Amino acid sequence: MGNKLAVVTGVGRGIGFGIAMRMAEAGYDLVGTYRSTPDGAQLLQEKAGALGRACRIYRCDISKMEDIYAFWEQFDAEVGQ
Repeated sequence: MGNKLAVVTGVGRGIGFGIAMRMAEAGYDLVGTYRSTPDGAQLLQEKAGALGRACRIYRCDISKMEDIYAFWEQFDAEVGQ
């Protein structure tokens, strides 16, 4: 992921999905989180990939601090940004 990077929460549906798609269309690689809609998050990953954008998806309930810390630790370990 050497391009512009957008982190978007709630990418499995609704506003989060829409924002993430707009960011991908604008040339951003994506890091997305979802809480309970893995199918929608997978669809985003496929659509972003079709646009030539990298897209990493993580399960994270942003209402739980332990999930947020775990997400960032996993992302940092995988990408180092």
